[in-house]
Amino acid sequence: MKRLPHLLLATGVCLLASCGPDSLLAEPGLRDAPETPPLGRLQGALDGGEETDGGSTADAGSDAGTEPDGGISPDAGSDAGTGVLPRGLLFTSDRLMFGPRPGCESTEQSITLRNTHADSRQVLFYWTEGPFALKRVTVPGNPPAPPSPPYVLPSGESLSLTVEFTPEQPENVTGKLSLFTDDPLEPVVPLVLTGSGSGPFLLTDVTAIAFPPQAPGFGLTRNVTVRNPGDAVLALDTLTATAPFTVPSAPVTVQPGRSALIPVTFQPAPTDRGGFTGELVLTSNAVCSPVSRLRLSGSAVKPASLSVSPPVLSFGDQVLGTSSAPQRVTVRNEGDTLLTVSSPSLVSPEGAHFTVMPQGAFSLPPGSSKHLDVAFAPQSAGARSARLQLDSNDPLTPTFVELTGSTVAARISVEREPLALSFDPSSGGQQKLVRVRNSGNVAVELTPSVSHPAFHVEPSTPFRLAPDGAVQELLVTFTPPAAGSAAGTLTLSSASLPAPLDVTLSGVVKRTALTLTPTSLDFGSHLVGTPAPTREIQLWNPTDWPITLYPVPAGLLTPYVVSGIPADGLTIGSRSARVLTVSFNPSRWGNAFDASLQLLSDATDAIPAIPLRGIARGPELTLNTERLGFGTQIPGSNTVQTVTLTNRGNSNLELTRAVLDEPAHVEPTHFEVRGFVPRTVEPSQSMDVQVVFKPQSVGPKEARLGFHARMPGGPSEGTALPATLLLTGSAAGPVPLFEPSASVEFSTQEVGRTGTRALNISNDITAGGPLQLVSARILSSHTSADFHVDAIPPMNPPSAEVRLARHRSASPSRHGWRTGNTRTRSKSSIRAAPRARAR
Repeated sequence: MKRLPHLLLATGVCLLASCGPDSLLAEPGLRDAPETPPLGRLQGALDGGEETDGGSTADAGSDAGTEPDGGISPDAGSDAGTGVLPRGLLFTSDRLMFGPRPGCESTEQSITLRNTHADSRQVLFYWTEGPFALKRVTVPGNPPAPPSPPYVLPSGESLSLTVEFTPEQPENVTGKLSLFTDDPLEPVVPLVLTGSGSGPFLLTDVTAIAFPPQAPGFGLTRNVTVRNPGDAVLALDTLTATAPFTVPSAPVTVQPGRSALIPVTFQPAPTDRGGFTGELVLTSNAVCSPVSRLRLSGSAVKPASLSVSPPVLSFGDQVLGTSSAPQRVTVRNEGDTLLTVSSPSLVSPEGAHFTVMPQGAFSLPPGSSKHLDVAFAPQSAGARSARLQLDSNDPLTPTFVELTGSTVAARISVEREPLALSFDPSSGGQQKLVRVRNSGNVAVELTPSVSHPAFHVEPSTPFRLAPDGAVQELLVTFTPPAAGSAAGTLTLSSASLPAPLDVTLSGVVKRTALTLTPTSLDFGSHLVGTPAPTREIQLWNPTDWPITLYPVPAGLLTPYVVSGIPADGLTIGSRSARVLTVSFNPSRWGNAFDASLQLLSDATDAIPAIPLRGIARGPELTLNTERLGFGTQIPGSNTVQTVTLTNRGNSNLELTRAVLDEPAHVEPTHFEVRGFVPRTVEPSQSMDVQVVFKPQSVGPKEARLGFHARMPGGPSEGTALPATLLLTGSAAGPVPLFEPSASVEFSTQEVGRTGTRALNISNDITAGGPLQLVSARILSSHTSADFHVDAIPPMNPPSAEVRLARHRSASPSRHGWRTGNTRTRSKSSIRAAPRARAR
């Protein structure tokens, strides 16, 4: 009874989590519980659910109705002490036996599940093991249907379950059908299932055969083991394989429990290359798998193949005791696999007269090559021959290269050309070549040297001259340290020559130079815009040869300009002088203009550079902004902004006027400059100028404000400066118009009588908003009492096309002229109307 809470808990968990069959048995102690009811319980259920002896069970003494601790059992109601086992879900048999069946053929049997419990029970889900499957469930009153738990089984009712058996192997098999229920005492109802398979079966020891790389034209065989674990003879009627794989075409028979070998051969054709895949198909009378397929793969690979080029090396005549220039042998792998070559060897008794490099074994991947250098070094007179042998994993090895050579007597002959070098009169640096040729048959090592410091030879170190016409060029440079003539000798020395070889050297030195006075130019302080200051340079040629001075490129020394050198150059005769002029003409101020004048000529000695220095004085106007934006405002209103003018130069700035540049058609002007007066602004000082935006009409407005300053040599009213200020703004709102616009004339009016005139007020068509009239009145004056204007309520003239007439009257009280001003007040602005006069 102690297990009851655990069983209920396990069943509840499964209901919530839809667990598998193992989860119900996960509680400790439950997995080892009997999978079938005790025999007494099963029989009791089948016989009506009660014991026949009327007494208690063997264990009723302590368990009947009480827990071991003395408590009352939850199920102790009517069964306490009676010995009657609880009823439950029971199969009509504890096992279902199918007997032998041909492999992979299905058969079915049915069994009944009965609810012997007093209450309804549910089958929640099921589980099958082995080659068995629950196919159908028949609920009373319904046709058979595929299983679809859960099923509710009332007390005393039954279910019919149909189980299918499909053997997959020729052996006796045991499986199980487990029903998982809501019975807390027996949540799992098992049914043992048994059966066996029969007939011939086909099993292979492999599912694929991978052949190693195979040489084209050669075959390789592998065996496939076919086993028959069945109880009938296995007949393999057809065996086929994809080319270039082959199998015997004869049928094969395998007795029960025995096996057979089937040879599979991979033999690519002589021209085949690359990988191959195929299939071995076995067609038999095997149950379950009458057709069995095995994958086949292999590759046709040409073995390593060594080739040499050239196959013969002929060294010709070689001086005894010397070594020839090496000749190259190319070793190549023309196969498809790695070529491994042992260390090259020289065979035959005369192999000692030849050398091969490098030594040692090496490997070549397919398609790659390696060079070997072979030299002939005869050690005794006569013709010599040998073989270079290459051993490798090429099936056709070894491979040979034939070597031949012969010996001759040593002949030493070295020639040089020309025998003398003469350098023309110059400033030095001339170069000429001497060609040295070895026409002998042995190499010669020569050491060059010169006897006079005015000459230099390159190379100056010993060099080796190969035999048979090898040539070495020697470069001789004439670099005299002083003027005058020089003579020397180029000597070629060698231990192999009976005497040194000489080349006569001679030359004449010409050196020219110019002297400059002064050696630097300082232009001092110069005011920009005034005539450019100049300085002179005197050039003196103290040598015996003329010197040509080349022009200085324009713009190279800005702001300095050099004059006095024609485009084709200035020639200064022997022991003569010329003068150059240098001017300083800066276009802007600067505290230091430093430059270096480097004159170029054909003199042998370089002309020293002349430092140039000057200071440029001048004003520079800068503005604190490039643009003033006034935004949008109502016509007739004013907005003021300030711009700061600063002198960034190094001399005084004499401002003469401010110029407002508006479009020519603008009338009246929309911008105004205030606070500007001509004045002098010292360096680094500033002044402020006010700019007023007073739009007279709606729309965008733009103007540019510039400034003039008095410059040296300029007009008295000043010269326009580069710095300008862009002014922008726009106007929007009502624009009242009056008609008549100037005055309202009443002409002559009798004293005491009233004259009336109309004043039309409208909103301009270009206005950006409505005009609202607030009031109209006569301005105070000594005669204003003689004029009157109608009182008006606030109103909005709808547009410029609709005119609103306001009446004005004059009622003079005495003789003489009468005048007055009318002011109309709108919501957005105040504007004076025309003047009224009466006589």
